[in-house]
Amino acid sequence: MADCILLDPTTSHNRHQDHDNVYHLYNRIAHSVRFLNDEEKDDLMDRVRRISEFCGIKLLSWCLMTNHFHLLVYLPYPQKLTREEIGRRLGLLRPEERAVFVDGFILDRAPREVTKRLYHIGMFMKIVKENFTIAYNARTGHSGTMWAGPYCFKKVAMSVGNLSRSAAYQNLNPVRACMTADYESYPWTSFAAATKGDRVALDGINFVFGGYETRTDVSDTIVRPPNEELISWMRKKMDVELEECQRERAEAVWRKRLAGEQGAEIDPLTSEAMVAQVEARMAKLRTEDFHVELAKILGRAAEEDEVKIIRAMAAEPEANTDELAKISGASVSRVKRISVILQKFGVIRREGTKRRSFWKIDLF
Repeated sequence: MADCILLDPTTSHNRHQDHDNVYHLYNRIAHSVRFLNDEEKDDLMDRVRRISEFCGIKLLSWCLMTNHFHLLVYLPYPQKLTREEIGRRLGLLRPEERAVFVDGFILDRAPREVTKRLYHIGMFMKIVKENFTIAYNARTGHSGTMWAGPYCFKKVAMSVGNLSRSAAYQNLNPVRACMTADYESYPWTSFAAATKGDRVALDGINFVFGGYETRTDVSDTIVRPPNEELISWMRKKMDVELEECQRERAEAVWRKRLAGEQGAEIDPLTSEAMVAQVEARMAKLRTEDFHVELAKILGRAAEEDEVKIIRAMAAEPEANTDELAKISGASVSRVKRISVILQKFGVIRREGTKRRSFWKIDLF
């Protein structure tokens, strides 16, 4: 029986690593230069696929843009691998030397140098970026790095809501950037690949929509839903997220026009009709109907501070607590207390990331 090597999970080249978790990975090209053409995106995607398999990392979704890329990946626990399997994986890094690696002599020389690169997010991203940069520089005469610093990452909680939202966000990048009006027509996303029957992309959708619950089950009894059903699930989620994105763009246009700022033109994601809907919804916040609806939800008459704070959140959704206090005229402590109450009753919610978050008004 072939020897097995158990990878040491304590050996880490990551800035942050937890096995059995999902991560959203992101990296931008240096200086925001847009120079990845179609062939180069194809080449990068091919390397991402091979290197993820080499590292034992599961690709769930992806999007390659002209100046950055997004990946959603699952990092499993390290597995016991035969020397033949490690040789096969090495062949994925350098296909032209596959026979040499499978023969195994390199494993006899330095097995730890090989195995320490497996099952690590940091090593995966390092190999992808270095591998692509070397090939790109050799082909184009470019010199130096082509990446804007270390990769960014965010751990994504394993639930259908969180995973599907992250996957939809990635796949909608070309639409948000106004590079295409149809998210299915952009070739360098996992959703486009899934519609063409790509096994990795379809497996990723299955994981996102509940397959993660059986990720540690090695039995042969697990049956994946039909491809059409998986694609339908992802398409519905993306349509919901796209509608939300269009509403946000319309709100941004409305606020700029209200403030008399430049750059309030309609982009491909919005329309005058959407902006008019936003204006009507904001106007409703100033009517008696708003007080009536809010009272129904709270089970009591709304306080004046509550009304002012909600209006402030609607007018400046990215405002922090101090800014809301200035706009509404309430104290900071009052804003904090009322925001907790309103979130408890489902009137408002806070969305986004640590770098950029915003208020959502769910009353109308």
